[in-house]
Amino acid sequence: MVLAFWIFASTMKILREIQMKGKQSDAIFHQIESSIQLNNFVKPILPFPNTRNWVSSPDFLAVIVKNVLLKRPKVIVELGSGVSSLYGGYLLKQHHIEGKLYSVDHEIDYTKKAINLVKDHQLNDFVEVLHCPLVRQNINDHSWTWYDIDNIKLNEIDFLIIDGPPTNEVYNARYPAIPMFYKYLDSGAIILVDDYDRKGETEMVKKWLAEYPDLVFVEKLYTEKGTAVLMKK
Repeated sequence: MVLAFWIFASTMKILREIQMKGKQSDAIFHQIESSIQLNNFVKPILPFPNTRNWVSSPDFLAVIVKNVLLKRPKVIVELGSGVSSLYGGYLLKQHHIEGKLYSVDHEIDYTKKAINLVKDHQLNDFVEVLHCPLVRQNINDHSWTWYDIDNIKLNEIDFLIIDGPPTNEVYNARYPAIPMFYKYLDSGAIILVDDYDRKGETEMVKKWLAEYPDLVFVEKLYTEKGTAVLMKK
């Protein structure tokens, strides 16, 4: 009886490990598939940095690419610079979209790296990387540490990508994005929220929807970290 139970338990453990490896393989395949698809829409003049070391996953980048091509936005703002800045710039340039991408980053070193990447890829006319350090500020009667955007003059944003700041130490650290940018969002503006599967981001989106009646939840996309798609009426 003991031996039979041991064999049963061992077999179940092996099956769970096989199932887990299968899920991991599927996830890896999905990211590779997304990377291959991305190459169909941009033709870079230089290699891109590895997306595994930069924030955006290939499937989230694919969502950005799809929305830029379909919506052809004139003003794109992304919170968090990186490979997405390059994809956005190439899309605007190579698909003849009359727009500009403003990439916001709080860390000076990452800002400099992003600026150099944009310059090396000859995308300066389409991408502007902005250093906006994190500062304490009062937003909706609460104190937050968020980007200092006082010197950014943006109007009629029609595509907002929320992938920063980091949330390692601060719960709901990305909540200020909508309160700070809402008045600049054009009617019909699309908002992408990365990391939506995290509890903080899920609660953050619910809070936005309750506070801003003109904000509509469009759909959840099952990307690596989860993506919420919102729209302003």
